[in-house]
Amino acid sequence: MKKTNMVGYVMCALLPFPALAATEIVSADKEAVLESSEIGLEDGEDSYSIPGKITGNLNLGSLSGEAKERVYADSQGGRKISQLDWQYDSAPTLKGNLEWDIVKRLSLGLSAWTTVAKTAGKMNDYDWLDADQQQWTHHSYHADTDLKHAREFDINLKAWLFNHPTWRFGLMAGYQDTHYSFVAKGGIFNYWNGAYRGEFIDAKAISYQQRFTVPYIGVAGNYRYREFEAGGAFKFSSWVKATAIDHHYFRDLTFKDDARGQQYFSLTGNLGYELTEHSQLYFEAVASMMLDKKGDTKVYDHAENTVTTFKNASGIENYSYLITVGWKYGF
Repeated sequence: MKKTNMVGYVMCALLPFPALAATEIVSADKEAVLESSEIGLEDGEDSYSIPGKITGNLNLGSLSGEAKERVYADSQGGRKISQLDWQYDSAPTLKGNLEWDIVKRLSLGLSAWTTVAKTAGKMNDYDWLDADQQQWTHHSYHADTDLKHAREFDINLKAWLFNHPTWRFGLMAGYQDTHYSFVAKGGIFNYWNGAYRGEFIDAKAISYQQRFTVPYIGVAGNYRYREFEAGGAFKFSSWVKATAIDHHYFRDLTFKDDARGQQYFSLTGNLGYELTEHSQLYFEAVASMMLDKKGDTKVYDHAENTVTTFKNASGIENYSYLITVGWKYGF
């Protein structure tokens, strides 16, 4: 009888502990679910990247910037003898992007943008024809200048060194192809320090094109909290191939420039706000620059039917700022 009572007392003493343990487990699960929902995670996610996930966005925005072309006299110590500045502002631009998380630590990215209409700009043309004078001797201004079109294509791979549920950071490598095209009409001129002033006829005066092919490396990262997701990237290249074509219609001349080993820098920042489980309102800003690099020039004189090559005679440079807003979707 005593033995039976003792067993009963022991069983009664142990009963609360399983119930308490179960309660603690349930509470811990609830806290984990709560924490996941606060930072925007889905059940079962243990990394930022989900293998097989594809994310795309379509944005509309504006492109602003400046393209510069220079002429150097290698026979005169490499001094600058001419510079043309092509400026434009708020060109309407359409941009699309796709990213595929191949595995947790590797993503493939594709992006492209293009202007959708020509945009008014301006062009200043300066010459330094007197080696003893620091100030320009010749200047022409072309208010009737257009950015005819600009476009870019980019493909890259990202290797995520760190891949946590709420953030990731990694290295990237890719290839980019960028193109700009301008035209200037009419204009006014001031030659030989004001000795000759006047206006050009209202016709096409100069057209100019730049193209940059860019293999690059860089870093990229993302962070998310609740309904917000932020990201950024930095790209660098010292292996840019730059080409440019300049047509001077009044003089019937064409200049073809070619430079190698140009340096390129680009900084991207973006922010998304979750609208539904799979879609976001998406904002992005990109600043890019191609530093000036000397190259060779071929001059085609169409009237004389001659071609002359000048070493280290050209300079190619470009700065651009692209701001877009749109819609991002993941599936």
